[in-house]
Amino acid sequence: MNSSTFAQYASKLVGAYSASYTDALVWWFASQNQSTQSDTIREICKTKYSVDDTFYLLRFLNSTFFLSQTVQNDMITCIDTVSNGTLTSSFATKGAFSGSQVFAWNPNTPKSYFWFLNQQSSDQLLALSLVCYYRTFPPQLMNTTFAYYRRNNVFPLNISSAMSSCYSLGLFSQNPFADSSQTWFNNQQIDMQHNAVLRLCANRNLNESQISTVFSLVNTENVVKQVKICLEMRNYGSTAVYRNYTPDSTESLVWLAFQNETVQAKAISNMCLGFVLKPDVGVFSIDEIDGIFSKITSYLSGSNLLIDRIKRLMENCLPFYTSIDFPTWVSHYSAPQTTVWLASQSVQNQVQFVNAVCKNTSISDVALLDFFRGTGIVLKWPMEVTYEILQCPRTQSNKTITNYSILMNLFWGLSAASCFGFFAFASILGTEIIVVRSKQQLIQRIFAPFNISLFICLITSAIEDCANATIWKLSSLAFATSANVMFLQQCIYLVSEISSSIWCLSYLYFCYARSETILSNVWPNSVSYIRVGFFISPLFILSPIVSQAVLISELAKWGDFENNVTFNLQALSAGVFLVFDVLLLSTFTRYIRQVHAAMSTAISPRFLIIARYGLASSFICMCYSLLSIIKPLTELWYPVGFSITFKPAMAILKHCVDFTLLFMKVSLFQDSWRESTTTVSGGPGGGRKNSSALGLSANSAKSITKT
Repeated sequence: MNSSTFAQYASKLVGAYSASYTDALVWWFASQNQSTQSDTIREICKTKYSVDDTFYLLRFLNSTFFLSQTVQNDMITCIDTVSNGTLTSSFATKGAFSGSQVFAWNPNTPKSYFWFLNQQSSDQLLALSLVCYYRTFPPQLMNTTFAYYRRNNVFPLNISSAMSSCYSLGLFSQNPFADSSQTWFNNQQIDMQHNAVLRLCANRNLNESQISTVFSLVNTENVVKQVKICLEMRNYGSTAVYRNYTPDSTESLVWLAFQNETVQAKAISNMCLGFVLKPDVGVFSIDEIDGIFSKITSYLSGSNLLIDRIKRLMENCLPFYTSIDFPTWVSHYSAPQTTVWLASQSVQNQVQFVNAVCKNTSISDVALLDFFRGTGIVLKWPMEVTYEILQCPRTQSNKTITNYSILMNLFWGLSAASCFGFFAFASILGTEIIVVRSKQQLIQRIFAPFNISLFICLITSAIEDCANATIWKLSSLAFATSANVMFLQQCIYLVSEISSSIWCLSYLYFCYARSETILSNVWPNSVSYIRVGFFISPLFILSPIVSQAVLISELAKWGDFENNVTFNLQALSAGVFLVFDVLLLSTFTRYIRQVHAAMSTAISPRFLIIARYGLASSFICMCYSLLSIIKPLTELWYPVGFSITFKPAMAILKHCVDFTLLFMKVSLFQDSWRESTTTVSGGPGGGRKNSSALGLSANSAKSITKT
């Protein structure tokens, strides 16, 4: 080889290491005297390389060899000539490539040798990891390099062992089917076998079938898990790995270890910048990321696979977050890194951040809500922060949240109405006991079936309204912040279902108590069946409660469950309730017609009060039952919330029934007061008609009119 030949092939030095050219060119140039080296530089200038290629090649030669000042001046003259002076200053100031860059390109060079000797022991290990595991150098080159390094130096045991392992692992990885390679593997300790598995798995010249064959030929008893991970996860990308495993799991660590430098760097960067999430789609905090990096560092170091670039990426992560101030985070509110930073902050700082973002007028309302909801998925906002998000005026202006708030306030209003009705009922009952002189005993009068029924109806309506209002409050919370409140909502919905079922049973109990004799007169042949129907009705009416309890247990266990059974049972329960409403409505209507047809005298005012209000409540209950059937069926047919208007309408109808019964109570109280007044004034017969004229026995009349 001469100067002209070297100049012709010099461009091949700049590329990746080649066994055919690199060593021959490097060591020919290194062995030449100053005069030949200068001639070679001049030949390179005469060769038809582009200006940029010439600039890069000469800079590369200056970095790789220890050149005299004369040769370096010849390089500057060459650059000045080919670039017409435009790149001369740049070449002089840009300097040579770093020693680590030259070492990574080809460790078997003079510059690489001296750079390696000047490093600390820990950095020497990092450098060896780089060229042994992340570069595709032939084992023969590494053997020649280490012999060159050891010629005049004695290295510590850990460095010498790393060099020997590098060569041995290189031979095994290059030709694992050789008997010598398999014998070597079987004779190694667990740590070396572990490294051999990683090195073999990283060899992209072998496919999965070949690697599987190799593992079947050697004794992998001590590295079963590593072999399994290699075979199953070799072609996984980082997204697939971290979707199924946490970054500090054994699977993730092994997978990361047999990836190349580029994939490792991307994985580490993604972890640091918040692109890698927890299995539950939560974001890692800075401290959690730092803990993961500590485990990765320990694992790669223990396997002699940690290189300087990866180490620096992990070390620079924490300073990155601490170097950014609060206003900058606010201005970059939607970046994944901001979510990581937020996850590491106190509740007070998160509240301050939410308020700052809310007041930032440069953010549109849609983008703001998207941020609150998207961040809520991965961050799981604390309760204090969700309150601030809901209080943000721009959040409240959202149409969906406005509708939820209207429904919530409606149910709070209905609950207040139930409380008002309860206090009115208590006041009427107290006044009746004090004012009306009744022969009934005090306890008997207070605990009359009508009073018990009305008391339970008012209380359960209030509880159900409170539960529904809370559900809509949680719906607003879930919509604005993506908070996972489904389990809590279902528990509160169970309270609502229990209250609704108790209300229905209480109403049916009262209806049966007040109309048992009328049913016997109107339906004499069927009354026994009707009585059985009343007694078994709780089995149907309470069935949605059982289904809802099962749903909650499944949610607690699995996190998801189909609600179709509950909807079907709600429809069944409402259907049973509707049958009794229709039965009672037709019974009262038919009986009143019979009485009018049989009597020419006026009907008892007290009976008329019960009959009229009974007809009204039965009709309203029938409408309530119809909606109760339609609602769950609509939930099944249109699972997009089409039935959202049914629940308020049903609640209003239920309150109409409550207040119809309350007005009945008031009317009966007024009638009792008139009766008491007439009795005191000595009116004949107390102003009452004989109940037998209505076709009822005295005891039956008392059971109907007792209040």
